[in-house]
Amino acid sequence: MRGDPLGNKSVERQLVVVKFGGSVLACERDYIRASHYVRELLEQGLKPIVVVSATKNTTQDILDAYDEMNTRKIEMVKARHESIVSGLGRNSPNLNEVQRLLEELEKTFSAYKLLSLDNGSIKDLLVSFGERMSIHLMTEALEQAGINAVALYGRKAGIVTNEKFGEAMPVRECCELVKQALSRHIKAGIVPVIAGFIGESVSGRITTMGRGGSDFTATYIASCMLAGEVQLITNVPGVFTGDPKLFPNARVVPTLSYEEAIELSHLGGKRFHPRTFEPLINTPIITRVRSLDERSRETIIKSGVSPPSLKATIVTGPLELITVRGTGMVGRLGTAARIMSLFSSAGVNIMAIGQPISETSINLVVEKGTSNRVLEPLRELVSSHYIRDFEVIRNVASASVIGYGLRDPRVLGRTLTLLKDKHVLMLVKGPLDLSISTIADEKTAIDIAREFHGAILEQIEH
Repeated sequence: MRGDPLGNKSVERQLVVVKFGGSVLACERDYIRASHYVRELLEQGLKPIVVVSATKNTTQDILDAYDEMNTRKIEMVKARHESIVSGLGRNSPNLNEVQRLLEELEKTFSAYKLLSLDNGSIKDLLVSFGERMSIHLMTEALEQAGINAVALYGRKAGIVTNEKFGEAMPVRECCELVKQALSRHIKAGIVPVIAGFIGESVSGRITTMGRGGSDFTATYIASCMLAGEVQLITNVPGVFTGDPKLFPNARVVPTLSYEEAIELSHLGGKRFHPRTFEPLINTPIITRVRSLDERSRETIIKSGVSPPSLKATIVTGPLELITVRGTGMVGRLGTAARIMSLFSSAGVNIMAIGQPISETSINLVVEKGTSNRVLEPLRELVSSHYIRDFEVIRNVASASVIGYGLRDPRVLGRTLTLLKDKHVLMLVKGPLDLSISTIADEKTAIDIAREFHGAILEQIEH
């Protein structure tokens, strides 16, 4: 869901939304360090709105506790937060609220275990405790740094959503509610500290917006408030040209367009929420991805395009490729829809699909291990002569390159020449001509990605 289009409206340059990710919030020192950064922004004459994720590992621990009914994971969350409370070292309303929330988390989890309340609403409620405690830890750190701050989440922050638990989205009137909720605090010189990732439905039930949803919370608030910029503070100094574990010479991408960033997030790069940048398309708001450790490098994301023309490469895998074949599919209306419906009914997510113009086959890429769910239904299609046969190729991977330059036939042609002598099983051109993805065996996919990465670095260095 996009924020309200800004059109020709000017942004308030002094207003900046700063989101601190869980990777930089592991202990009390991290919260104190973040508070000092906010103080720096205030000293520069800026008006910060702070968005926080849960403390490092907390969301995953609660999800594991939910899936495994594992009380030990809840005890780990409790110990982590009690250590931070002790480290912040004083009796205060914020820290007392953290202790109260820890008790409520334990009681809620015990009720879930006892009654086996396995549903989206309970899961969202349990996971929300991470962010709800984090806003009070951050507010406490800010107040200890001499900054007036207020902890907000859900309705109190104006973030009202639908009830699609686990993937909730703001309702139509949410932007106006956000402006009403936050403006009065900002005018009073109070820094709002908002829980990312979570909201409240119209009926008052806690919802979550999917993993990485704190980034979306930050950009959505920025679009509603017409902020000058968003800062996504993480443990790395920007978006890299590739995974440094695969590419030791990876560099920070200096600039990205919002369209490129969206494509990157959908392909799994930097673990951005897939909708993170949608609220900012066609706005003058810029986004900075940066770390507190290294201020000299960062990635700036904004509307419009800027060099280099190729930005990043991503390897996704392991995956599985399913090829469905048969001349009986040729010219038959609804064949692809029927096959995709079969996958949907089996709960198998199709990550990519390809079909030649001859219509004699359909290629579908799925996550590793999920093809087993569709084997029997596909055998039934063979028995009914709807298809001739099918094949499952396991342990494949995708190598993708992203950049607006792929719209240029010359750049596209040079990129495709990198595939020569490579055994490619499938080639997919992404939406808006912003990416190319190749499907191959895992080793070949990594080799292709290295070729892509070399082409990107060559552009950056020149």
